[in-house]
Amino acid sequence: MKRNSAFWGFVFILFGGLMMLNTLGWLHFNIWRVFWPSMVILLGIWVLWQAQMGGTALESENIVIPLEGARQARVVIHHGAGELRLRSGASPHNLLEGAFDGGVDQQSRRRDDNLDVSLKVHHQGIPFVFFPGMFNSGSRIAWDMRMNADIPLALELHTGANDTHLDLSAVQLTELKIQTGASATQVDLPAQAEFTRVKVSAGRS
Repeated sequence: MKRNSAFWGFVFILFGGLMMLNTLGWLHFNIWRVFWPSMVILLGIWVLWQAQMGGTALESENIVIPLEGARQARVVIHHGAGELRLRSGASPHNLLEGAFDGGVDQQSRRRDDNLDVSLKVHHQGIPFVFFPGMFNSGSRIAWDMRMNADIPLALELHTGANDTHLDLSAVQLTELKIQTGASATQVDLPAQAEFTRVKVSAGRS
């Protein structure tokens, strides 16, 4: 990831400097006429470099989010292409435990007895932002999470073209919202599912 950041940092510094010189009138050609063709060429160079170096290695993180005394929680998950697994099994003092191949950006906020958590894919490099999953040489963004089964939980998922399996049969699920694209999504709801609000918006799944 550091190699990717250094490469694209150099690219932006280079073009920023050329644009500044063009604005000051020190360059006697229109930089914008060559900007996008140059970016495409540099992207091609980056892809070839990644292929020679063995691709982009996805980072892996193990995280634990403690309850901190909260009695209910809301978790919002933004996950793109890859694999997502969620089930019960976190320890009584934690809301969530999991392994995140591809990295994760997390935010937690405590409001009275409520704990709000947001989980997003950690983008690695400029091309990864625009073309997620294209430059990883077979590596997949794979998240495997365990949730606390002892407190009421509202769950909201935003997923892309991925493989999702939600085993919520032992979770005290109060609300489930799923917004997904062309994905394979399997959901096991609690036995008392009549007390759970469920809303699904999907493409081809």
